[in-house]
Amino acid sequence: MMDTGVYTVTVDVDPLPQSSGKVLEGGDCGLCCIAGIFRLESIEAAYEYLEKRMPEEGGWKRRASLDAVRRRFLFEHLGGEPFLPPFDHYKDGMAEVPWDNCAWRDEFKKLVKDGTVILASIRFDKHHPPPPRSYEHETDHAVILNGWRQYWKDHPKVRGAKSMRCEVGVSCSVKGRYWVEWSELLYYYGFNGVTVTKAVHGREPRVEEADADG
Repeated sequence: MMDTGVYTVTVDVDPLPQSSGKVLEGGDCGLCCIAGIFRLESIEAAYEYLEKRMPEEGGWKRRASLDAVRRRFLFEHLGGEPFLPPFDHYKDGMAEVPWDNCAWRDEFKKLVKDGTVILASIRFDKHHPPPPRSYEHETDHAVILNGWRQYWKDHPKVRGAKSMRCEVGVSCSVKGRYWVEWSELLYYYGFNGVTVTKAVHGREPRVEEADADG
């Protein structure tokens, strides 16, 4: 049955604001997210937190911060699970096919309702998608996906009709919080991520409901 409710779900897990003096040359967005997840007071504290828990071999400090955090720390030490769309979100590089990833949409909504957030890598700026099967290699910025909202809006083509808009809450160390339509996130921003459960970050989800008419 289709979920026709009008509501917003938010989990208050946000990155620390990114400072102008970078600790890591490539940027500290991944560690800003780690600081927010574990309620640490600074990016430097996030590095110290990881240094005590990461294996020394492999030169992780010389890698992109999110890559090290996602692949080694979260997967191996916290039980995080990869969270990827099951299909490319376009064909021939341009044609949007949102129905392919409805399962991703429904699973993300379920996770957020349960209090799980996603430490994700996306493109900082919206632009045309890369060639198929290259989400992981075409993203450049770490964010926390911490919300879901859905509401009715006027249909863009049918007068008097309404359509359901579904949006993902993005929390960014540079831009702050913002909302992106779920298929637009996958199509224009790219996506790959790892789950961070409520048991790890310790926050409860907040649900705000509205009338069915929005």
